Amino acid sequence: MQIDKEQLIQLITDKTELDMQQVGEQLNELIAAIREAADKGQSYEIEGFGTFKMVDKKLRFSPSPSLKTEINHKYAGMQPIELIGAFKDTRDIAAEEEQESTPEPKESEEINKY
Repeated sequence: MQIDKEQLIQLITDKTELDMQQVGEQLNELIAAIREAADKGQSYEIEGFGTFKMVDKKLRFSPSPSLKTEINHKYAGMQPIELIGAFKDTRDIAAEEEQESTPEPKESEEINKY
């Protein structure tokens, strides 16, 4: 999933009590600090998040071990459960409804065809 700067600002605003302008200013300061470190050939680490550094003239991000675990193994250790019959194919449902709404003629009844 990719998001742009405005979407990131909106997500942060939704999760905090800061307004969009405050979040935008703080994000711009963070981006400036990362660029400054990169221009000096240094890495920029955000504890618990990851490290930004220049590699082959491109800015690269390496997630921290805790972020990597959160992203890749969020559900590790949870036991799977089987949902037998919990989901039905909508085609099956439509076919069942059609059969229920169309009564079958009795053997003794005559079917009129026009």
